[in-house]
Amino acid sequence: MLLRNSFCRTLAAVMTMAGTFLLSSGQDQHTCVSDLPAIHINTLDGNAITSKDTYVPTTLRYVEPSGIVTVYDSVRVRGRGSATWTLEKKPYKLKFRNKVRMLGSTGANGKKWNLMANHTDKTLIRNAVASFIGSFTGQKFTPGYRFVDLSVNGAYVGTYQLTDQIDIRKKRVDITEQPEILTSLSNITGGYLLEIDGGADPDEGTVFTTAKGVKIAVKSPDEDVIAQSQTDYIAAHIQKFENALFADNWLNPVSGYRRYCDMPSLISWYIASELTGNPSAFSSTYFYNDKLYWGPMWDYEMAFNNDDRHGDLTESLIISRNYNAAKSFPWFERVNQDPAFFAEVSEAYQTLLGKGLKSHVLQFIDDTSAAIEQSRMLNFGIYPIDAKVHRELVLFSSYAEGFRYLKDFIDRRIDFLSQRFADRAVGKDPETSLPEFPALQNSTDDYYLVFSESDNTLRFIPADATAQQPVGTFAIASVAGTTVISGQISERIHLDTLGHGVHIISWTDMSGRTRAAKFTIK
Repeated sequence: MLLRNSFCRTLAAVMTMAGTFLLSSGQDQHTCVSDLPAIHINTLDGNAITSKDTYVPTTLRYVEPSGIVTVYDSVRVRGRGSATWTLEKKPYKLKFRNKVRMLGSTGANGKKWNLMANHTDKTLIRNAVASFIGSFTGQKFTPGYRFVDLSVNGAYVGTYQLTDQIDIRKKRVDITEQPEILTSLSNITGGYLLEIDGGADPDEGTVFTTAKGVKIAVKSPDEDVIAQSQTDYIAAHIQKFENALFADNWLNPVSGYRRYCDMPSLISWYIASELTGNPSAFSSTYFYNDKLYWGPMWDYEMAFNNDDRHGDLTESLIISRNYNAAKSFPWFERVNQDPAFFAEVSEAYQTLLGKGLKSHVLQFIDDTSAAIEQSRMLNFGIYPIDAKVHRELVLFSSYAEGFRYLKDFIDRRIDFLSQRFADRAVGKDPETSLPEFPALQNSTDDYYLVFSESDNTLRFIPADATAQQPVGTFAIASVAGTTVISGQISERIHLDTLGHGVHIISWTDMSGRTRAAKFTIK
């Protein structure tokens, strides 16, 4: 039902009692506490929400700043998160009886929503900034959100971020959902939402592990309805991708790993992961089938230089730091060796810079911080801003200091990545364990690779005149563009389609060794 008030109470509508903000009597459930929308949750028995496994029945009132109140009589609520659930300010998951558009007519229509506490982020906006960056870099879907003031059983508990649940739905992950009841005619080849999750627990859902030790959690279909045939199919499909990624011809754009990947989404996701400095990017990542699309981005409280386990990451490529190598890094460590990938990343990044990446992100930070100003003052009246609650790298005495810290990180990192992506595209990266690509001047043990300017060819020449011609596969990337040519190693490879500039050839020979070298067409 809808109720209308002539105004929405502001900061004076709350009072401090025994160190906790309590809503005033009268119309307290029908008012806002700042200039943000308010959500009032009341459990039916009046008890606290103490479990992240068991839903608690509640009523929920959503109050617009305009004074419109929407009452939902049957909403189930439980806790969510892992480490964040153990903190004082709790995150929650909402499950409505019917589908609702909690973010307005342009948002998703769904039953499941999240209330993110952002307690370890003293700016409260890192997740919002990550969503903005994801959208700007070209992700097909980033979670929609709205900042709200949350009260539970009459007690104000802080500034929260109401956001989309990551699930299969229009205006969320928009792919064909798997049928819940399978028949002999059911198509089980598409419509899977997956997560690379180094900490996935098989007791809490459907989990499988690839031959390289990458642990995958199936987020949809849900564990309660997924059939063994669906689990078997998606596990086999992902294994095919991994096998292609580690095959001898993995760099071949037609038969290698790229045939399984949507490369634009992988590139945009990778750029966004590096730009946010997210140390968990390669151990906790969503992706979805049929062709593997990377994203959506999720959970960035500890990104943007906010994780004391890793130190200052302002000028470090996350992909070069080998975090969680034993859990899920093998895939990305392998992609890290594809010179064509970094050529495409560098080109895409330069395009983003040309669209005003830095100015747009910094302006978004300014606008979002201003929008939550009244609410965050209440929030930090409950939770001291200078108190360490989890893994914060730096503590601040004021919100302004944390705000400047976030902006400074973005400002410096955008400049750093411009140079580092360009360097990496030509085989230069002082952080990586890979050597800089050598020029084509030295021989291998059993053959020479020679670039001939006279006829614009590359030649694989046996070191011993009586030896057989080397066999294997190759791929050539131009850092001046995105052209890639590839195929089987032959005595003479013609380069007429390549333009002037530096190029990189990667090849896997008959011994199984993968190598790379650079050459210049003048």
